[in-house]
Amino acid sequence: MKWLLNIGIAAALISLSAAPVIAQNKETEMNAIAIPAPLDALVSVVNGGDTEGYLALLTEDSVVDDNGDRYVGKAEIKTWSDRELIGAKGVMTVQGVETHGTEIHLIADWKSNFYTGPGRFIFTLRDGKISEWRIRAI
Repeated sequence: MKWLLNIGIAAALISLSAAPVIAQNKETEMNAIAIPAPLDALVSVVNGGDTEGYLALLTEDSVVDDNGDRYVGKAEIKTWSDRELIGAKGVMTVQGVETHGTEIHLIADWKSNFYTGPGRFIFTLRDGKISEWRIRAI
């Protein structure tokens, strides 16, 4: 399966370096996936169970939309995370990255005590931080 990888637009909009991440696709070929730095950091802190590190990646007015349930601001997002993200021992394995205008999509496998399955994680960045994160099961 080929992954659409076009971070040029996002890189032009946000001056960020991308860190390579290794992921396996269904054909078990190894592919280097370039993930914008704030999202690479997000995967690391979530997988490492670091709540404070996670919250530091968000803008003050950040929004998380988890399949239609909206959480606005760091206090609401922390309550959600304590239940469904970091508190649920979540682990995200990135399979691909896509850009759609100013949005960056991570296609990933998600495993936690709360929910397990494939997901599309849609991010909007502002000033090097996550201003919006929409989560969609696929």
